[in-house]
Amino acid sequence: MVFQTWALYPNLTAFENIAFPLTNMKMSKEEIRKRVEEVAKILDIHHVLNHFPRELSGGQQQRVALARALVKDPSLLLLDEPFSNLDARMRDSARALVKEVQSRLGVTLLVVSHDPADIFAIADRVGVLVKGKLVQVGKPEDVYDNPVSIQVASLIGEINELEGKVTNERIVIGSFRFPVSVPGDRVIIGIRPEDVKISKDVIRDDSWILVGKGRVKVIGYQGGLFRITITPLDSEEEMFTYSDHPMHSGEEVLVYVKKDKIKVFEKN
Repeated sequence: MVFQTWALYPNLTAFENIAFPLTNMKMSKEEIRKRVEEVAKILDIHHVLNHFPRELSGGQQQRVALARALVKDPSLLLLDEPFSNLDARMRDSARALVKEVQSRLGVTLLVVSHDPADIFAIADRVGVLVKGKLVQVGKPEDVYDNPVSIQVASLIGEINELEGKVTNERIVIGSFRFPVSVPGDRVIIGIRPEDVKISKDVIRDDSWILVGKGRVKVIGYQGGLFRITITPLDSEEEMFTYSDHPMHSGEEVLVYVKKDKIKVFEKN
């Protein structure tokens, strides 16, 4: 197991931390050194084996904790929130490292995480837990595209959640009309932000359908993109998408969605 806090012994060097389980197993010093050096080489920490945890960077400490678990040659490796203590820049390289090590060693890896980015970077299969119950299991992309509930949908990635009224084989939300035929009276529509497009001009692309006019409410900026929140006319519901160019608050726009990406859930 690799703990969220890594739990390295501060009074032991990196070598001694990694060797600790082998020492407890009463292995010979020669065998311990061989196995520690092998796993340290895989994780690229052989040059810091004589350093104490306080002398290591966060990424190096994480690798020492991972090496300590791997050196036992486990059949099952559990990582508990393994990247939460790393800064954003280091997380991508740490995820790639874990995936590479898993692939090279063939160990079964169980990752616990609240961050969907961890799941999509590492997992072959994902299980979603809600209040202690396993509610959906499948390939990450399948759970992302076909969640069993709006709660699962929001756990696995960003999603717009709008309440609508079913009428005449459409779901109506203010000025929006979603061409979806479902039973019931009130339903929840889920639509990922990447499946929403806003434009001042008509979009001539059969993969996008016009659901109506909306009004720009809030504009934010993050990661090189503008996060634009829009509302249907005559409704307080909100949805957001990302755009590479800004828009003005209060501006009316045409709102398009990908028809095959509309998700509909029972209100309750």
